[in-house]
Amino acid sequence: MTVNDDPKSLPENLAGSDAPALTDNETTLYVPSPLPDRLENVMDRTFTLSGREGVDNAGEIIVYNKVNGNQEASTDEIGVDGRWSVQVRMPTSDTGIDLYLRQRVGAQFSATVHMARIYLAEISQPLSNALLVSGSTFRGTASPRSRISVQTAAGVVLAPEVVVAADSHVWSTNFNNAGLLGDRVTVVALWSRLGFPSGSTEAKNYRLLSIPSITSPGPNTIQNETFLVSGTQGENGATVKVYAENLDDPLGQSLVPGDGWNVEVTALPGPVSLVATQSLSGTETRRSSPVGVRIRPPRLTTPAVTYPTQRSAQFSGDGHTGATVEFEILSGPGEALPPPLVTVTGGRWEATSTNFQPSTYSLKLIQKLSDNAGGWIESEPLLYTLERPMSDLV
Repeated sequence: MTVNDDPKSLPENLAGSDAPALTDNETTLYVPSPLPDRLENVMDRTFTLSGREGVDNAGEIIVYNKVNGNQEASTDEIGVDGRWSVQVRMPTSDTGIDLYLRQRVGAQFSATVHMARIYLAEISQPLSNALLVSGSTFRGTASPRSRISVQTAAGVVLAPEVVVAADSHVWSTNFNNAGLLGDRVTVVALWSRLGFPSGSTEAKNYRLLSIPSITSPGPNTIQNETFLVSGTQGENGATVKVYAENLDDPLGQSLVPGDGWNVEVTALPGPVSLVATQSLSGTETRRSSPVGVRIRPPRLTTPAVTYPTQRSAQFSGDGHTGATVEFEILSGPGEALPPPLVTVTGGRWEATSTNFQPSTYSLKLIQKLSDNAGGWIESEPLLYTLERPMSDLV
């Protein structure tokens, strides 16, 4: 092989010959300079440097640290095609390394070949296992002019693509894909630059805001209009909101102290499917799996009563619109008949009992709503005693 003196044939990432001068007993005669493959970004501090123009069975490629002149690596062997490779370790104190190379054949040395700085391409922030929310900033390093795309390991783009400035090696972009499913995600940053090898950083695992789980109340349980909803999978500092599945406005919300959470809610009487979401820093999860409960209407208040005839009583009062009011005479003259079922209209109801002669009566009143499954959701009963005096017959 002969020395290649044509600078136009050198890769773009090779610089000039400003390395330490050769000593008196070193020469570049007849020894070709090694030509490393183009390399700007590596994903690990230990990386492979490879190239061509090695002298088979005679040459040794030696890699030096340009900063301190120390030898970093050398080849064990060179292929018959002149290809060679070495393992180089980047210092832990830096995000890049500057190298130069020479080839030695016996006591003869080639001219020095300088490489452009090689950078560690990585995601430095957030740290592994951090929580990703809308606006979370990804930060990292890569070579100047590299194009960076932050994605999941499956290729879902998580942030706007950015290009590293020509005078910098750091980059940043903000997480903007809050629609990811699941509670964990594996993230990489892909780098590319025309004319250089592309690749990806070492993967990092992050947490996503979990969809909260409702653990109480249990399915199909009876609840008052105001009750407590509890659950798990909360994130400290987040806000849990509880909704009726078919409504957009929350029934209640609360800050989350940790994994467990409690929200006091108020719902309209009737059957309702409860769902919950969790939000933090502008990110809100999808709704949880629904839990169906039955909200009972309020207990009736003692109704007003009049006696239109000697043997009838007319009752009236407030109720929940759409509910059915049901009377039961627990004790009193056997011939007294409770009023028929009556529907609450406009928040009011009215019903008449027949054969309601003067006596003392124990009465039970409830209002009830359909559960849309062939059953009823009953209020707590109103129990009271009513006495119709004999003077009503005078």
